[in-house]
Amino acid sequence: MGAFGFEARQARAMGGARELARDETLRLPQRRGGVVVRVASGCLLVTREGDLEDHVLVAGEALRLAGRGLAVAWALAPSTVLVDEAPVAATRDDDGHAARLTSSPA
Repeated sequence: MGAFGFEARQARAMGGARELARDETLRLPQRRGGVVVRVASGCLLVTREGDLEDHVLVAGEALRLAGRGLAVAWALAPSTVLVDEAPVAATRDDDGHAARLTSSPA
């Protein structure tokens, strides 16, 4: 069991959908070019070592995580998550840590 009373699963293989129950966590892989976390359904909180902000994503949103550092996705509701290698031309924000790629309609 983890420090918060639940155990994190690790996203080892890239691609493919992962179903997370509410309060389930997923340790995100580290890739040289970064990874993209996409939420197909539900709601996730993504936190990353060295990033001063946590990122809440809902269905239809994606986040690019660049560089190194432990990153974990926490399901705030039952969720379907896709994790892929970031495309070479993906955008980054000024700190080089994370960039929101898409957002839900207002």
